[in-house]
Amino acid sequence: MLRIVRMVRLLRMARMQQILRVITFRIQSERLIIVANIVKVLFMMVGSAHFIACFWYAIANEQEVSWLTDAQFANFAVGHKYLVSLHWAIAQFAGGMDEVR
Repeated sequence: MLRIVRMVRLLRMARMQQILRVITFRIQSERLIIVANIVKVLFMMVGSAHFIACFWYAIANEQEVSWLTDAQFANFAVGHKYLVSLHWAIAQFAGGMDEVR
């Protein structure tokens, strides 16, 4: 059952790429194409950061001693822990290490 759900998601992604190509082809403004490409890259970065943040939080959540306990985030709400993970993931795109505070 899970494989079917994954296949449907992949098909949606393929369809979305096709729709984006058609829209890009029909746009007559070069500026609008540039803005659309910037937005596309931004969505890809945010999506990647979300995936990395979820993965980083899942690893920390499985360990008894992790960045959650070291930085004393163990008793915080899940949303706050996710935002800290997302902050760390986005900081990795900048090429620098940002400490979790």
